[in-house]
Amino acid sequence: MEASSAWAPVLLILLALGPWLAGRAMGRATSWRAGRLALAGAVAAVVVVVVDLRWGTVSAWDLVFMVVAAWLGAVTARVEPRSVLASLGSATLFLVVVEVVGRMALPAPHLAPDPDWSLFPRGSATTGWAACELMYPSLGLPDFENDWRRHGARPGDPVVLHVGDSMLVFGELDHGSMSDLPGRFVARMDDADPHRTHVNLGQPGTALDVGLMALPPWVDRYDVRAVVLYFFADNDLSDLDRRYPCCRGGLLFDYGDQAVPRCPTPDGPLFGSQAVQDLLFRSGPPLVVRVATRWSPVWRHVRGRLDAFARHGTPWATTPDTTDDDLAHDAHALDEAWRRYRLLLERARDGAAAGGYPLVVVDLPVGPDLSRAGGPPSGDAWERSRTFEALCDTLGLVHVDAWQAMSPDAADDRWFLHDGYHLSAAGHARLGAWLTTHLLPLLDGDPVPPQDVRDGTDASSP
Repeated sequence: MEASSAWAPVLLILLALGPWLAGRAMGRATSWRAGRLALAGAVAAVVVVVVDLRWGTVSAWDLVFMVVAAWLGAVTARVEPRSVLASLGSATLFLVVVEVVGRMALPAPHLAPDPDWSLFPRGSATTGWAACELMYPSLGLPDFENDWRRHGARPGDPVVLHVGDSMLVFGELDHGSMSDLPGRFVARMDDADPHRTHVNLGQPGTALDVGLMALPPWVDRYDVRAVVLYFFADNDLSDLDRRYPCCRGGLLFDYGDQAVPRCPTPDGPLFGSQAVQDLLFRSGPPLVVRVATRWSPVWRHVRGRLDAFARHGTPWATTPDTTDDDLAHDAHALDEAWRRYRLLLERARDGAAAGGYPLVVVDLPVGPDLSRAGGPPSGDAWERSRTFEALCDTLGLVHVDAWQAMSPDAADDRWFLHDGYHLSAAGHARLGAWLTTHLLPLLDGDPVPPQDVRDGTDASSP
């Protein structure tokens, strides 16, 4: 149900007025005790609905808003209308004063007006919350054995776990959707490997810290035959060490001589209640906030605090995540990002040795740095990729340079979506075929044909 600019305020009034009138009618028709019991039942029903809103289809905040309106209606059922109007006038005057003072005292908000005025907004599951579900299945995947990522594997079955970001899951026509992955390059390797199930643990907007935290549930329940880590040089360093609500609104690891998990189990405000989790993190902001951001800088600040709460577990979070611009202009930030990434790779290497399964690292190509003129790749991402390859050599990690799948003579816009980074259906097919030849043998300890993309050659293109 979409609301245009003209109808959204009307919808907001109806959203409050309808429950208020219903509560008022209930309060006048029954004794106060009976009305109170009825309201308690209504609140309980709403809580049940909130618990069921696992995918954020309806804003749970709006449900709470309606319950509060109904409660106020019941409370004021026997109050004269003149007194009710006077109270509404006082509340309106208070909001106007807050708005005026806020515009004078607060800095300009960074948040743009919210364009989504639909009553049933798209679920606002942030990257932080979606990553929390991946790392801690008990939060959002109570039926873990039916998780779509398994591709039919059962506990105890031999699996290969593929850990990465959106490069593993985004594809043709369904950008952002992870509900259907048959055409992705991981699935193509799964089709070519009759002895193991390849599980896609790609999570958009994340890096190796999330990937390592996501491994234990699978390692504990499945026969892990290999783990494949994917590095995407364009943004994996800047996506590292984001702050997550399921880890006290902070980083997932402490970094000293080693990378040590800060939250082996989810730890954050009110994380013992699934209903509260859904309310705070799965649901879109209330319609009153989304409408008010169109004209009110103060309400845009309010929306920003709500976003900070959903993202970091506290509305007062001010420490920003590292950005690509930080890494491009701050040598210290870049050095620290590489240091932390090295510690995480060491943890992955040592974990694989302790678990008795092979670990292979894949360096994925970055579309804009591929040459379309027959020459070698170039650019910041390409340089980071070379640094990453050298780091893998230093740590003794088996690694695959997948830039070679898109060799200079084959670099073509057909392989990528309109953003130039994520793979198209043709790109997934090409990379899947190439990795089937050059990655799968490594999982069995077999050699693969040599290639060198630096000089533009491709010894065995699929």
